[in-house]
Amino acid sequence: MCIRDRYTTLDTSFMVGPAIRVTPVLADDTDKVRTYFPNVDWYTYSDPGYERVNTFNETAHHGKYVTVHSGLVGRSLNVHIRGGTILTVQEVAEGVQNVLALHNLPINLIVVPDHQHSAYGEVFYDTESTTDFKNEHQDVAMHCHEWDIDFSLKSGKQEIKYNQTDMYIDKIIILGAEYYQKAVIARYETKGGQTINMKAPVYSKDHKTLTLQAVDTHSMNVMQLNKIHWAD
Repeated sequence: MCIRDRYTTLDTSFMVGPAIRVTPVLADDTDKVRTYFPNVDWYTYSDPGYERVNTFNETAHHGKYVTVHSGLVGRSLNVHIRGGTILTVQEVAEGVQNVLALHNLPINLIVVPDHQHSAYGEVFYDTESTTDFKNEHQDVAMHCHEWDIDFSLKSGKQEIKYNQTDMYIDKIIILGAEYYQKAVIARYETKGGQTINMKAPVYSKDHKTLTLQAVDTHSMNVMQLNKIHWAD
């Protein structure tokens, strides 16, 4: 899918879903490309920096052109995350050699709030059933607004026979988190009504990120979550 808004269309950048944008360098003998960013927040997908490359401007009627770099050594690839989205990622451990092994790793959420402190994403699980795919899955919607992330079942069954490590959240990394820098507590609520404290939030002044983390990696089950909350 190419990038477009009311003012321009680019066929040299493309979106992978609603959150990830890729801008390859297509010319010879250069590691730079000048590309257009629509008027929303955009961040480089480069842990732990997540540099902001474009900031939403409420008085502007269009986005702006930015020169970005790409290279195999010392520079990030031209992959960017769009504001207003939540990404599900995994920290791939040494020794992971196939996709099936990813079931043994917890997930992290990268939350990229927009200028209204809102973001949305989904995470999908299925039991690989060949006879009842319609029911034997969970599509969980995640909606961040202000100081909460709410979890709700978008489709599938509330209970499915799935028991893998990748249904547990280890960390939530919030980008552009200046708004939350005074956060000192975090907790999550389960669908069963339990409220469980998390580790103290960690704000990075250098990267402007806020990291929330469960005390126990194998406790924050996506399928059983109702809400994650943090506060100052």
